[in-house]
Amino acid sequence: MRLGHFLHGGWGFDETISREAWLEAVVANGRIANGVAGSGALQVGEPADILVLDLARLDRDDVLPVGSADLVFARATAAYIDQLWIAGRPVVRNGKLTSVDLEASHRALREAYRGKIASRQSYLQAWRELEPAVADYYRHQLGCC
Repeated sequence: MRLGHFLHGGWGFDETISREAWLEAVVANGRIANGVAGSGALQVGEPADILVLDLARLDRDDVLPVGSADLVFARATAAYIDQLWIAGRPVVRNGKLTSVDLEASHRALREAYRGKIASRQSYLQAWRELEPAVADYYRHQLGCC
């Protein structure tokens, strides 16, 4: 959504389409673009996909008045999702997944990674020797980093 508006919203200070209009188009046509049935409207008979962002957290500095659409385009990420309903089912409540214990999954992954570190020592040693050559290549051949 953000990239699409960046590419089509106008050049510099010239605005081809406002963020509000782009957001409306995304809601109205996003399902079609992704091959999903429904119109995107919140009405009887539609899939009831609802995303609720925490605008208070999104605008926590609240120095100057900023429109909601501007906040969404400038700052919104998954971290600001308060609620998400897909096909009428709650997937996120109060910013937490309802069907997955994400913290437990992260703990299990960290334990698995830590358990495998010893078997990767030869790779880590080889990388220490290769890293200066890789960095040199990117600096001098590609002009970056």
